[in-house]
Amino acid sequence: MPCPYAERRGAVVYCRAAGKPVNPLAFPCLTNRYTKCKYYRQAQQRAEQAIVPERPAEAAPKLAPEEAPAAGPAPAPQSAAPATRGLTKEGTPARNCLECVFYVKTISYCTLLGVDVKDPNKPPCASR
Repeated sequence: MPCPYAERRGAVVYCRAAGKPVNPLAFPCLTNRYTKCKYYRQAQQRAEQAIVPERPAEAAPKLAPEEAPAAGPAPAPQSAAPATRGLTKEGTPARNCLECVFYVKTISYCTLLGVDVKDPNKPPCASR
């Protein structure tokens, strides 16, 4: 079973975790020993650190009819950036991939969605 980060390109193997071609004779990319590879272990550690446990949504307190706010226009959002599913290190919503903990900059990869990112300023998880 080959490494999930390995891509065969002719005689060489391209390692997405390292972001470069590697010699398959020097690295165990194509065998079941790929878990011993330093690039694989680093990528797994980054992925584990990027996993953030979901927090339960806090229930809004129910207001009595006399305490209900008056109907009016909804307040404008603070930023013009689209809402994303990504999070920053502080736990706030990320505005782009560069702020997101799920984005692996070295390989331009989103670990949340499992996709390559072409433009980090246009996140694939953004709701447009």
